[in-house]
Amino acid sequence: FLCFHPNMLGVAVLLLHLWGTLSFPTSACPVPCLCQRGPLLNCSTLGLTEIPTRIPPTAVLDLSYNLLVTIPVPAYQSLRNLNALVNVSFNRWKCDCNLQTLRRWISFDTEMGDASWQVVCVSPPHHAGKDLLHLKDSELTCPTHESSTSAFILGVLLRPLLDKLWRRIRSKRQSTPPPTTTSSTGPQPYVNEGYCDVED
Repeated sequence: FLCFHPNMLGVAVLLLHLWGTLSFPTSACPVPCLCQRGPLLNCSTLGLTEIPTRIPPTAVLDLSYNLLVTIPVPAYQSLRNLNALVNVSFNRWKCDCNLQTLRRWISFDTEMGDASWQVVCVSPPHHAGKDLLHLKDSELTCPTHESSTSAFILGVLLRPLLDKLWRRIRSKRQSTPPPTTTSSTGPQPYVNEGYCDVED
């Protein structure tokens, strides 16, 4: 399973065109790729978001300039078995937890001496421009939204209840009259250690 620089793809395509005009059977060409010229399967610039299925044996598979973000491992293994030159440059690779297994396969193939895909990350921003192979599994993470989502839902549910409770408290405070203090204008008895100035 081979991967190469985009310039090498141009040379390969030219050589294949000079080599012959072998065409794929119409039934074997995966839609919407172009299979008219030689053993070149041209799937570039088609806005693909996933790898085409039922790809026939080919020498060169061009998947460049598409919208590929991730690739399932079975699809990678299927293409890997073609032993074809594969160009996946200029896609929208999102290097997160979904590419951890793919990175391990690429690393394994590289250690076995086989050239592998050069997946250059586009997102997330802190991985933009990096080669997937040079990242660690611990760096390929996915944000967890469970806690923030739960808090948001809880806030939405409790907001009306809290507002209603606050209105009740405020209304109760406004309707309750302030406490009154009683005072007497007459003389107050003076009691001091058994003496009182009020007659019995």
